[in-house]
Amino acid sequence: MSATAAPLGRHVTEATGTPGLDAYLQPTAPTGAFAPTVLGTRSLGRFGNRAAGRFALRMADRVFGPAVAHLRARLDLPPLSAVRMRRRQDGPAGPSCAGSARPRCPARPTGRPGWR
Repeated sequence: MSATAAPLGRHVTEATGTPGLDAYLQPTAPTGAFAPTVLGTRSLGRFGNRAAGRFALRMADRVFGPAVAHLRARLDLPPLSAVRMRRRQDGPAGPSCAGSARPRCPARPTGRPGWR
């Protein structure tokens, strides 16, 4: 799923039984290595970067929450909170990929296990 469709696409793949792959142009999991790209800010230090990353994920969950609830109802899927979906996503449930320009952003030493 692309970054903009991933919060909805995961539910469609669940309903249809189609395998899905989260593919982002940049990492979305909180990391101490750099600030979340969606905030467009400079590094806030290891602790600040991770806190800002968690905040950005919570805000995205809130923005997509009503659309996800409506979509799950239309697809006859049981309700699923944003927190539970995030836990499922961060677990070993499915593959995810994130790219970065190695000359500008070295591989992340922290973040979600299993990211390639």
